[in-house]
This record gives sequence, C-alpha cells and structure tokens, in this order.
Amino acid sequence: MGVCFRMMLSILICTRQRVSSLDRLLRSIVDNAHDMNNIEVIIGYDYDDEETIQFINTLENLPNLNYKTFEFDGNGSYYCGNCKEFYLNRHKDILHPMTLMSSGDYLWGVGDDTEIKSKNFDIVMKEYIEYFLKDKPNRILYAQAMETNRYKTQGITYCTETNMNFACFPIITRESFEILGFMVPLEISGP
Repeated sequence: MGVCFRMMLSILICTRQRVSSLDRLLRSIVDNAHDMNNIEVIIGYDYDDEETIQFINTLENLPNLNYKTFEFDGNGSYYCGNCKEFYLNRHKDILHPMTLMSSGDYLWGVGDDTEIKSKNFDIVMKEYIEYFLKDKPNRILYAQAMETNRYKTQGITYCTETNMNFACFPIITRESFEILGFMVPLEISGP
C-alpha cells in the first residue's frame, strides 16, 4: 500500500484546568509518534484558564512538540434558557476555530484526558485511513476512535468499550472537513 508519510496529522485538544492530564497526553504524543515533523498539535482553552495558560508557557521544555494555541475569548454561543446566560459550546466555540486554523491532511479531535499508548500511532492511523480511502476518490472519511474505559473495583480490573451515537474522538480528512464545513456538527450544543 504505499502511504505518503509526509501527510500532516493535526491533533486538536480542548482543555480546561486539567494540566496534569494535558501534560500526560502531550508527552504520550511525543513519546509514541514515529515522526513529530508530520504532527501539529492545537490546544484550545478559555481566556480565563490561568492554570492552562501558565502550563502552555512551559511547553518549550517538551522538545519536538509542534503546537499552536487557540484562546477562546468571549461569552460563548450556548444559551441556557433557564439561566438566561450564555455558556461556552466546546464544539462551536473552540473545536471549530481550531479546525479552521489547522493545516493537517487528517484531523483528530481528542480530549485532554486521553493518553496515547500505541507506538508509531501516527503511521498506524495513516495506514488505516489510506487503506480505507484507496477506492474512494473523494477521500471522504468521518470515523471514531474506540474509547475504552478501565476501572478497578475490589481489586478486579474491568474494561468496557464505549458505544456512542456520535464521534467522541472524531477523525476526519481535510477533504471531508472542506465538504461538510465542520468536524463535529455545530448544532450539537452544550457546555
């Protein structure tokens, strides 16, 4: 199959006041990627998240991380009819602007509580994506990474797979984004 590994992967991360999990995610990206030159990370956060802002100022200590930031500065676009106030809509107010500023051929939205454990995950993703697209000249792809939850109760470890009706961690090609105009439907509301 000959995947062109120069294709860029954009990893889009929404975060708020969870610096330790964000740090773990970023380190797992750097530690497990085959080629960080083909990965851009975009971190989106709120203007009043001092904890995250201070952490981002230390990212030069994480070598090889190609990153950009998006700071949301506003009231938000989600209107609560009961409260009569506007709140942040993570999809519309942070994820969508990050998608617009991304330059990747593949776009992957992840939560700040994610940890990547697969070595060479970038190559594996690209191979699977390109294999799927081999007979699709329009290159339309909208997929979901499987989310696995592990928890321990009374010394026994349980593992469950989450089945969602929407892409919790969407993976989309640039071509798909250009056709759809969004990564996650903007009418999905909620903080």
